[in-house]
Amino acid sequence: MDKEKKIVEKQIADTVDKRRKLEDIHIELIELNRQKASILNSYSDAWQGNLADNTIRKLEDEMDAEWRETRKHVNALEDQLITEALANMMTEPLYGEITGKFIDRGTEKLSSPLSYSESNAEELWEKSVEYTGLTPNETLPNLLTI
Repeated sequence: MDKEKKIVEKQIADTVDKRRKLEDIHIELIELNRQKASILNSYSDAWQGNLADNTIRKLEDEMDAEWRETRKHVNALEDQLITEALANMMTEPLYGEITGKFIDRGTEKLSSPLSYSESNAEELWEKSVEYTGLTPNETLPNLLTI
């Protein structure tokens, strides 16, 4: 079990490292776009007229294309991270022992505050029963309130 736990811990550490790298890429992309926007604004302020407008449109198109291409790579990294985390959760014995936890990309986290609301849980249960047409004898005792 210790060996399996070490393997899972290494995989979790690798996943966390990949997430940090992905976050660094996001930050760099945001900064890159800020710098480009600043350059475009400076260029626009310095040059007035059709030539400047046409040049700005071309630069904006190039920036947009670059952003889309970079976003594809970021999305691919995110997809890989999610795929690896799901594969680990399905195959690693350690995850078989975890119940009642929210795992996001291989890392335990708190779920959204709405998920802790008893009234939301009751409403979800009641709507599920209503939509499926279940009767009181077809559900768990004391859970059907309609």
